[in-house]
Amino acid sequence: MHVLAKTFKRLFDLLAFIEIVVCYAGLLLVTFLVFFNVLNRYWLRLEIMWVGDFSLYVFMIFVFFAVAFTTREKGHTAVEILPNKIFKKFPGIRKGYGIFICILSIFTAILFTIPVYHFAARSIRYPQYGTLVRWFNTSWIMQTMFIVMILVAAHLLQRMIVDAQMKSSRTEPEEE
Repeated sequence: MHVLAKTFKRLFDLLAFIEIVVCYAGLLLVTFLVFFNVLNRYWLRLEIMWVGDFSLYVFMIFVFFAVAFTTREKGHTAVEILPNKIFKKFPGIRKGYGIFICILSIFTAILFTIPVYHFAARSIRYPQYGTLVRWFNTSWIMQTMFIVMILVAAHLLQRMIVDAQMKSSRTEPEEE
């Protein structure tokens, strides 16, 4: 079991690295492309049509992976004031509440993954092509969204397991 845990840790570390690279590279590339497009359009009076579409596609990938990145880092919007007040004297109950919220989040992610799966499967069967560049297949957008929803559910499941292993009085996971 120890080998399996190490393998999963390595897998999630690799996923974290890929998400960080995609997010940072996407942010830099979108910033550069939009800046380049603005310079071309307003200063040089020369508009390159595909730059706008390409920056939109890069932005979509960046945003999709930012969702998975934010879920992994527990950076999503959370209301912590009420549970902190209620469970201040009962850290064990607070831990159970956190696990319940995580299970609810996993259920919600899976619930959203079902229609996204149908959209992704449809995009494989019936490819959609871009309006500006007719030969460019844009079906990858729905397929990428499906992959990101799977990543979100996996990160939530991993976060729930890590939170369940944590002692009530400490902030780091228990040592075996």
